[in-house]
Amino acid sequence: MIAYLLEYLFCLVYVISLTIVLMFLSKRKIAFKKILCLGFFYSIINYLLTGTNSLVLQEYMVSNTCIWAFDFVYVSCLLGKFVKKNAFYSSVFNVAYIFSINAYIHLSNLFFGFNRALAMSCSWQRIVMVFAVNILAIVLLIVLKRLKILPGEKLLDHQANLFIIFNFFVLYALMIIFIIGVESLYDLNAFIVVALLVIWILFLKVLSLYIETTIKNEDLLMAKMANQYISKYIDFYRQESENLRKIRHDLKNHQMILESIDKEKKYQQYIDEVFTDVENSDFVISGNIFVDSCLFVKKQEYPQIDFTYDLSIKELVFNDKDLMSLLFNLIDNACKEAMMTDCKVDIIVSYQNDILVIRVTNTVRQKPNFIVNKGEEHGLGLKIINSIVNKYNGVIFIDYPDDKIVFNIKINV
Repeated sequence: MIAYLLEYLFCLVYVISLTIVLMFLSKRKIAFKKILCLGFFYSIINYLLTGTNSLVLQEYMVSNTCIWAFDFVYVSCLLGKFVKKNAFYSSVFNVAYIFSINAYIHLSNLFFGFNRALAMSCSWQRIVMVFAVNILAIVLLIVLKRLKILPGEKLLDHQANLFIIFNFFVLYALMIIFIIGVESLYDLNAFIVVALLVIWILFLKVLSLYIETTIKNEDLLMAKMANQYISKYIDFYRQESENLRKIRHDLKNHQMILESIDKEKKYQQYIDEVFTDVENSDFVISGNIFVDSCLFVKKQEYPQIDFTYDLSIKELVFNDKDLMSLLFNLIDNACKEAMMTDCKVDIIVSYQNDILVIRVTNTVRQKPNFIVNKGEEHGLGLKIINSIVNKYNGVIFIDYPDDKIVFNIKINV
């Protein structure tokens, strides 16, 4: 009975360590009741999974793969969402955990002599090993985070796949080394573990720097584009303001002319001539200069498209670069499709109760397939849209009413 309780205690310590690392890396506050309930429940599952562990390589790899999968589910339940970066949190903890196991085995063998039988039993040596390994894993990750070697949420939102893939490569390599190390404890194994640790840390740092540079370049490019579009929009705004000023100045003259031609019943023709420029104006005012400049530029870029707008975003506070990227790509995709049909695009952007809604509608010849028969540029636009929506944990869904396609985006700001 004591042996079973100790094994459960070891699993509980593992789950607590994983939770501590998760809260530290994600910088999220998780309700204590939620941690208590999920932690207690998952430690039972972890106990059942680790009970199937053996030192046969194939069985060990299968059982640990199952543990990592359940770690991901546990982490996602704690954070309340299933996203890729949760796989990074669980995998990076497992890398640190197995590094710590290997380090403990080889250091113990170096200074005290490692006894495999005692380490696998319920002896005090096993208890010391479990607590030491978990503490080492936590300390290692805290140090790496403090040194800014581990990627932050912004980098993970941008590119989590490479970090996760490399973590799993290192994990499986460490499993093989662990099995060999337990059996033989060759000095070469210790060297390989240290070398792999250094490679892992260097890769994380280099990849983080590369992605940071990429993000900065993208931000600079978008900022430059935004400034260009806003400058063009401001120039147009000044021109329209000057035209309106002239119209106000000439209102009295127009009134006199209208009175003089009233007898000839030609006043309607004159009114149409006077206000033609105003009616055909490309000027859009939504209350957000970034949205206005984006819509203005796209109307200039696609003069053959008949745009209709429904804008209600005066109180919107949102990342300018991401907002313009969403609108640019949604409108570009819609216009390219619409030019093959009736050249009509409807745009709705609204902000109410902290929820941003973007809806872009255009006609299509047939229901599109977004997997095949799409150009590289179109595919990149969809990737950018999905990336931004996922960044803010928003939702995107597509409707196909009649011969139209409607892109709907909903983001809780």
